[in-house]
Amino acid sequence: LYRRVARETLDYVLRVMTDEGGAFHSAQDADSEGEEGKYYVWSTEEIGKALGEKDAGLLISYYGVAEDGNFEGRNILHLPASIEEFVKKEGLKLDELRRRLDGMKQKLLAARDRRVPPGKDDKVLTDWNGLMISALARGYQVLGDERYRAAAERAADFIFTRMRPKGRLLHTYRAGRSHIDAFLDDYAFMLQASVDLYEATFDVQWIERAEGLLREMTDKLWDENSGGFFSTPKGKADLLVRGKDAHDSALPAGNAIAAHALLRLARLTDDQDHLAKAEKTLSLFLSHAARAPRGFARLLSAVDFRVGPSREIVISGRAEDARTARLLAAVRGRYLPNAVVALIDPTSASAGAAVKALPLLESRLLVDGKPAAYVCENYACKAPVTSADALVQLLEERPSGR
Repeated sequence: LYRRVARETLDYVLRVMTDEGGAFHSAQDADSEGEEGKYYVWSTEEIGKALGEKDAGLLISYYGVAEDGNFEGRNILHLPASIEEFVKKEGLKLDELRRRLDGMKQKLLAARDRRVPPGKDDKVLTDWNGLMISALARGYQVLGDERYRAAAERAADFIFTRMRPKGRLLHTYRAGRSHIDAFLDDYAFMLQASVDLYEATFDVQWIERAEGLLREMTDKLWDENSGGFFSTPKGKADLLVRGKDAHDSALPAGNAIAAHALLRLARLTDDQDHLAKAEKTLSLFLSHAARAPRGFARLLSAVDFRVGPSREIVISGRAEDARTARLLAAVRGRYLPNAVVALIDPTSASAGAAVKALPLLESRLLVDGKPAAYVCENYACKAPVTSADALVQLLEERPSGR
């Protein structure tokens, strides 16, 4: 269920919310032709016309469609019972029903595409794009769909080229024009996205881009006195006070995301300055989180990563090797929030450059000519393993600090 919802959500973004340059638009209206929800609701007649009598009857029953509707005379499709309950009641086979429903939904989607679509806010915002890039990068890691990786990279390229002229990140883009100096959320969410893209592609350019973005972010937003990042750049004449916050709202807090990304970068690059900035940021807001922990979930996630134990996982092998892919799948098939993941092909010409950017990769060699996985805690590594089963066993062991 969760896999299907994730796929359908990501596919919607790629289908409807993607700018021709590869970035993502901001929002889609709820109404069209002056009516709330008109684009999305259905009558029994419309369903019958799109599907035919036999399929329409099944879909109407499955989604609880009524002649008089459930929303202003028409129907919002919803599930009155789970698919398992439905097949039991109707005497159907689960796989067969899913196959038929997938086909029917494609027909309904084609019919809906002929309607007048809702309006769309087609501006591109750097912070929101950062969150979407992270979602696509992680979606690729878990679901294995190359479209998600490609879309994430294309959007990130858009931000780093069209929305960062001359090394100065900007907040918004529309119709060929980028403007407004970036805010903390823009920097922090794109910093996180760059680290997520590295772990999705293992292309060192994303670490290099993250480092460049971090230098700019530090120069414009870092508070040398108290720690943490200001929300707005220095030198804004129209601001009496520069705010600094780590409280989650509709979006996760920029300081929390920045601290977490810094911790991940520190583990990957062994840069102690990244670690010091992350710790200073976390310390600044910990008393606030202690008083209202539910409002500081992302900050506390970063604290948990720092307190640990957390892991460094390195896969050594050619990415195209099926044995390497199996090791990587063993890692990506598990929820490992307190881990960083890296990959190196020690036989490639680019291995030296990768080690220079990520010291974590040093001495991570093949074992008897086979791809190998190294699982470490605070850089103390267990013996490398060469099979996915052995790696799963290592990953499922209780970390020594717990």
